[in-house]
Amino acid sequence: ITRREEQAIVMSSLLTSPAAKKIIDEGGLVSDMEVFGMLLDELMQPSQLNGALVDGFPRTVAQVKMLKILDSRMRELNRKWDGTAMAGAFPKPRFRMCILYVDEKLSVERQLMRGRQAVEHNRKVSETGEGELIEVRETDMSVKAARNRYRLFAEGTMAANEALNETFPFNMINASGSVQEVRKVVMQELSYQSSLELQEDTYNAIKVIPPAAELASRARQRLVERLDSYQKEQADTFAAVIGVIRSEFLPIIQRHALVGEARIWTQHTDVFSCPGALDMAVDVMYDRGFCLCAEDRGGGRFHFKVKFETPHVRVAAGAVDQGPGVGTSLRLQRPH
Repeated sequence: ITRREEQAIVMSSLLTSPAAKKIIDEGGLVSDMEVFGMLLDELMQPSQLNGALVDGFPRTVAQVKMLKILDSRMRELNRKWDGTAMAGAFPKPRFRMCILYVDEKLSVERQLMRGRQAVEHNRKVSETGEGELIEVRETDMSVKAARNRYRLFAEGTMAANEALNETFPFNMINASGSVQEVRKVVMQELSYQSSLELQEDTYNAIKVIPPAAELASRARQRLVERLDSYQKEQADTFAAVIGVIRSEFLPIIQRHALVGEARIWTQHTDVFSCPGALDMAVDVMYDRGFCLCAEDRGGGRFHFKVKFETPHVRVAAGAVDQGPGVGTSLRLQRPH
């Protein structure tokens, strides 16, 4: 752990551009894309090839989404190159998350103490000429800036922590104790997170099955590609299928709009006998929010079943819901 701490990627230290430094000095946060880009550059360094300890990431919902994409992409590459000579270059990603927190009073005290220590260190370096000067943050010198930074962190990371916990489970760690006490709790948390992960052999056995989210994402991409190819390569057939959907499917669907399901025996057998026409119908309807099951029953007979979500419609029967356990009587009276 000591070696990892020495090689840790501290996000605040990476933000050295003039614009980034100005934001930090004012107690703000740098843009998500800039932060993520700098992190990726640092992770590519040879010293980080066997793992990295990152401090200060992710802190926003956007950064969490970027991290999820990174994890998904790494797992995808791990599956793709498994069993090949390149497998060693794409190991299974393992992320461990620890979020430490203290109350505002203690946070401000620690920031100001860090500022005093930095000023004293720099004074000694200037007097003796030995050592290196270290950065003194504005937030470490001003109570107002320190409080503002704490407020931004607390408000800005709440939603991010919730989003992060959906993919990378973790427990919040109270960091108000000593370094040794907090370190012990952190190690216990990391050990607990490791116990939630599959063993390597188990993971390798099931990783050939991609996650549902990844399949859904790819499915949408492939759907768009297919629709574009229909228009480009089979424009006449594509137009004919769309025409049948408009003239024949939609009137039937509209009559069953409150049911959520419609069955269609098409009269346009000539259109759906064309190569790829059934696939076109399925893809077009799916893109429009319908689930279409197409069946070729032979002899020029094509059957379709359409399912879709129905609107919530209040029942106009005159009944009144008076709550559970309350009887309702409805009296019908012939009009005079």
